[in-house]
Amino acid sequence: MNNQATAAPVPPLILAVIAAAIHASYGTNLHIVAVSPIQDPDWAREGRREIFSSHRIR
Repeated sequence: MNNQATAAPVPPLILAVIAAAIHASYGTNLHIVAVSPIQDPDWAREGRREIFSSHRIR
C-alpha cells in the first residue's frame, strides 16, 4: 500500500546526502525526480533475497 499523503517529508539533510551520493556515483547529468520514505518494512529481506538468488549454485 502506497499512502504518500500520510508519509512524513524527507528531511533536507537526507535529500542533500542522497543528491551527493548520486553525484559522486553517476556524475552531473542526472536529475532526482522523487524521493519518498520506504513504506514496506521488509525491504532488507527482499534485498537479501535478490542477492542470494543471483548467486550461482554449485
